[in-house]
Amino acid sequence: MVPPSNIVQHFVKRSNRNKQILKMSVGLVTLSILVITYSQYLLHNHCDALECGNDFRSKRQVIETTFMSKSEKTSAASESSESTSSVRHPTSTLGAGTSSEGELDIPVEFDSPLMPPKQSQELAKWLQKMMMDLNLNRADPTPMEEGSKEYLFPCAHDDYKISESLTKVNPTEGQTLDGQGWVVFPEDSLCYSLKILKVTGQFNDGKLSGSAKVDFTDGSWMRGNFVKGVLHGLVRKFWCKFGDCEYFESKKWSVPEHLKEISWYRNGVRTGFAWEFLRGGGMMAGEVNEIGELSGPEVSYLYPDKYTMLVGKAIKGQFQSGRESRLSGIEYHNEIIAVPLHLKAQGPLFVREVSNKTHMASNDNSLHQSDPYEKQFVSVQDSTVRGSGRGVFLKKDVPMGMIIGFYNGVRMSDFESKIRKADRKSPYRMDNDWAKSKQILNIPEGFREPHQYNATLGHLINHGQKPNAWYAMIDHPRFGFIRSVVTKQALKAGEEIFCDYGFLKQYAQSDEMFKTILEVGKMIHGSDNNADFTKDVKNHVNFLRDKVQEYKPFIDLAKTLYSMYAKQ
Repeated sequence: MVPPSNIVQHFVKRSNRNKQILKMSVGLVTLSILVITYSQYLLHNHCDALECGNDFRSKRQVIETTFMSKSEKTSAASESSESTSSVRHPTSTLGAGTSSEGELDIPVEFDSPLMPPKQSQELAKWLQKMMMDLNLNRADPTPMEEGSKEYLFPCAHDDYKISESLTKVNPTEGQTLDGQGWVVFPEDSLCYSLKILKVTGQFNDGKLSGSAKVDFTDGSWMRGNFVKGVLHGLVRKFWCKFGDCEYFESKKWSVPEHLKEISWYRNGVRTGFAWEFLRGGGMMAGEVNEIGELSGPEVSYLYPDKYTMLVGKAIKGQFQSGRESRLSGIEYHNEIIAVPLHLKAQGPLFVREVSNKTHMASNDNSLHQSDPYEKQFVSVQDSTVRGSGRGVFLKKDVPMGMIIGFYNGVRMSDFESKIRKADRKSPYRMDNDWAKSKQILNIPEGFREPHQYNATLGHLINHGQKPNAWYAMIDHPRFGFIRSVVTKQALKAGEEIFCDYGFLKQYAQSDEMFKTILEVGKMIHGSDNNADFTKDVKNHVNFLRDKVQEYKPFIDLAKTLYSMYAKQ
């Protein structure tokens, strides 16, 4: 390698020819340094760690206080006057059989069967029927009330295209449609602005009648029962595996064949018991309120195994707070919509607390409040890979495609994640772009070992050349949009879980400086392709760390060159 002093002499001697190019290059390097330095200043002054932490903790305290009974609020107020730093768990009614005697916060060991129990199999069979039987239809038995709002009422004056099978009736006195066929709304129509793209069904005097299908502009669709144009009976909505169908390029993730909602409508309003299905797995179930929202004090969240549950508060279909339970049986609403019964919801309170860029959780207890689903499937033991330390192992046999764990972390933008050296060098960076554009999940130093953080265990999985699991996406009831761990094949109890750490390579190749490091590493490694170089990812993470430090003198050199030419 040429000594820095010789490099300077070389540039000085040929300055007449390269002066402009050098000024531009050094200027860009210096500008980058200034931007990073100023951004780091803004980041640390915009949100002090203590300030952010207090804001995060206060949100949890507001949630918990909201769920307290009047007597508990009075008690909490007196306690807060004695000690403002304590956050107590409420013991208000949060599910069937709960009480306010304080025993609910005591950890409870629910069963963890090796095979899906009978009631969970029954629920799975019902969900499969709801998803596959597209001809299934039910009308509400009660007569529809006059004056009920028609579903397509806002579209009455829209222009539209119709199929040849439909007949226009009374074109001079206010045109209506008759027959079986479809109607498509153009982009400049009101219906299109309401996300309605196409309607297919039977039209009688311009009003939908019986089973009809509605296609939405985001790729999702709905099938429901109509009476005189009003939703009145069973309604099912479908979307893609991870939500919006247009977001992912993968064809299998862009087919709207997964359930989004199962509801019952009466007089155009959702009523009774409803199911809402979350992205990536998991579902909410409960009675809707008077305006059709899935909100209330006893709404159930069912994990992907359709057996493990959290029962408690929900607002507009979003879990807020609840306690652990298990599915105990199934009843049916209107003889068609399944209603899950559950055991007494008890144990510690689980509160929704989506991480920010400085805090994983609202308090120390939350850091060690293991997910009730994940702990049934995996545990941490000594890895079978020599020199890898700990690893994650299965507790029971699982089929291919089973969610077995979760990967939570602090959230930051890709730019923010490159400002601090500790974040930039972290081997725990995880792309979370599906939740928010260019978002990164990361496990900060001090939270990477099981005794420091074990609410989720996905970050403890080791890299494998032949991975048996992968990091998918999920809308988690506590942590929001994070990553899930999904098996790529059927696995046996006792097997260690491995995932591909390819996202580290993608990150390294996304930054010009790291691209250079990658090329140097390939040369030292004696390899001419990226695949060979990244076989042992963990070793090369350490290699990248060392090389970042080696590049620091060249940044100083750039500063020196810039100062030399600035004086000329």
